[in-house]
Amino acid sequence: MKHLTAFLVLAIVLTSCAYFQHPKTLGEAKADLDCLPYGKGMGWKQIFEKFGGPDFAPLPEPGSDLSRNTRAYKDTWMILYIERQEVKEGEKIRFQEVVTGIEICKKK
Repeated sequence: MKHLTAFLVLAIVLTSCAYFQHPKTLGEAKADLDCLPYGKGMGWKQIFEKFGGPDFAPLPEPGSDLSRNTRAYKDTWMILYIERQEVKEGEKIRFQEVVTGIEICKKK
């Protein structure tokens, strides 16, 4: 019984340490990543040249436009740049978080 209790206490202490990891800056997080900023209307060729072929390309849904394709990468990071922008609701001014930029990243 004493060994079981010691094991459980040790397991709880070790797993709780995962919650105390020091936060990273964006630069530290991106140090091991190869990123490409997304822009509206970006050509598929740019993404293909940067990350290679997709991990999978699902078939289109039945009855959908066959000229539209989907390509997916596993283990991909997406970094969203968020800013607060002023929004007027009637006479009140509120601030809403909006996405102002996107970067698509994979590990180097």
